[in-house]
Amino acid sequence: METMKKVNHMLGIKVKKVEEGIWISQTAYTNRMLEKFGMINCKPRSILLPVRFFLLSNDGLDTKEGKKEIKGVPYQEALGLLMWLQVATRPDLSFAINLLSCYAGNPGRAHWEVMKYRIAYVKGTAEYRITYYCGSSLQPVGFTDLDFTNDKDTQCLTNGHVFYVGGPVSWSTEC
Repeated sequence: METMKKVNHMLGIKVKKVEEGIWISQTAYTNRMLEKFGMINCKPRSILLPVRFFLLSNDGLDTKEGKKEIKGVPYQEALGLLMWLQVATRPDLSFAINLLSCYAGNPGRAHWEVMKYRIAYVKGTAEYRITYYCGSSLQPVGFTDLDFTNDKDTQCLTNGHVFYVGGPVSWSTEC
C-alpha cells in the first residue's frame, strides 16, 4: 500500500499547515500573471475600486478609434486569470471580477484600464491568503449584501455572500 504525501501545491494553490490550522494562497500564480501582462513592475494598489467608480457598457466604444484601440487587448484572458484567483483563494476580488465580466463581450478602453488597475491591486495584495483555523467552531456564519445603484446601464441588482466555517468556505457576487 502506498503512503500518501502531504499536499504542498494543488492546481496552482499553495497549501501549508501552520500552528493555527491550514492556509492556502496563490502568490506564485499571481506573480506569473503579472509577468504575463508585463505588470511585474507596476505600482501596487491597495484599494480594489476607487470611490464613486462606475463603468458603462459603451465606455470607449463610441468611436472608430476606441474600437480599434481595444482590438487585440487580452481582456478576456486577464479576466479568466483573475477569476481563478477569485474562485480559489481571493473572495476580496469577487465583486470587481463580477463587474468586469459584465463587459467581457464588448470591452472598451475604460474597461481595460480598470482591468489593469485590478491586476495592480492583485500585485499589492499578492501575499493574501485564506486561513482555516483548527479547533474553531463548526457553526456556520454568513454575511450577505444587496445593492442596485452600481449598475448605471440597467439598474440591475447586485448581491453577494460569504460563509465561514473555520474560514471562508463559500463566496459569490452576482448581478
